[in-house]
Amino acid sequence: MSHLSILPTVLTDLEGLAAALEAEGYSVSRNGTVATLASGVLPVDLVASRHGRPCFAWRRPAPEQPLDLVTDLQRQVWSAATQLRLRKILRRYALIQALNSVDARAVVSVD
Repeated sequence: MSHLSILPTVLTDLEGLAAALEAEGYSVSRNGTVATLASGVLPVDLVASRHGRPCFAWRRPAPEQPLDLVTDLQRQVWSAATQLRLRKILRRYALIQALNSVDARAVVSVD
């Protein structure tokens, strides 16, 4: 990656995001870095790769804050295909969050 864009998101659950990415066929690695032109590398919390190439990365700028999406928009050619991939990831993330919420409520109601 070279011309990185850091985009704020509303995503908060790194584990749920990792599960969504894996379900969509991405390889996920934790506590990685992405290359930049200016500073050399930028630490990130999660890197999603396909076919051995990083596609997207996420980082948490500060504790208790939502995740930022880190990606090279020039390389991704912010195309309809890229937007579709992100939409699928976000839908899967929302589904996982909803299922986790239902599971949590079921456990509480059993007690």
